[in-house]
Amino acid sequence: MKEFPVDPQKMREMEHLARLLFKLLDEASDGALQPPNPKMGAALFLFSFYDRGEMTYISNANRGDMVKMLQEFIARNPPEMTWDQQHG
Repeated sequence: MKEFPVDPQKMREMEHLARLLFKLLDEASDGALQPPNPKMGAALFLFSFYDRGEMTYISNANRGDMVKMLQEFIARNPPEMTWDQQHG
């Protein structure tokens, strides 16, 4: 990935949008994402195209659990795997 300066204003806008969208996800799931006892885990990633480097995420899981989940997901779904291979 190329290194570009991250635009702080763009990051604030993306983070604001992520919070709004996560709230909509929670409403659509009848509150299944809300603490203190969420019924399911969720994460929403927003990023810029074209290698700009701007990315943010919001989740109801703690950061350590998110990193572990992403590592496990990537290990089971390598980039070269096709959709058909993944879904049988």
